[in-house]
Amino acid sequence: MRKRLVDCHVIHEREDGKRRCLLLKRAPGKIYSGCWRMVAGKAKKGELRWETALRELREETSLTPTSFFSVPVANRFYEWETDTLHEVPVFLALVKEKTFVLDDEHTEGEWVGLEEGMSRLDWPGQRAGLLAAWDLLDSPILRESLEIALS
Repeated sequence: MRKRLVDCHVIHEREDGKRRCLLLKRAPGKIYSGCWRMVAGKAKKGELRWETALRELREETSLTPTSFFSVPVANRFYEWETDTLHEVPVFLALVKEKTFVLDDEHTEGEWVGLEEGMSRLDWPGQRAGLLAAWDLLDSPILRESLEIALS
């Protein structure tokens, strides 16, 4: 069965307009151990991908977004072990709270600027997702068009 994956970039926007993204370092013994990554995970049966991203955000950080967006880019990569081409939707969680609680999949979390975030993410598709998420916040049209209503 094909994995249904999601990426979710988390950005804190200060009142002065400065932004920071949250990166999480994978724990020993976990897939991608030692890598810095955004919130990510697999959809459960019957779960829509945007619901997966919100669930993973809560599970991995305990953060709640004030705004939530579908980013107009997909993280595509090939998994040779299963001969699978994955097309991973990318989401953006905008948060006001900077205090997070890590789950057991991560050993560290850090708020960093865009340049530092781009340098820490190893996968090209993850860097493209972060850049697209960052740019989305500068576009009133994209913000309005791609916001997912939180009830």
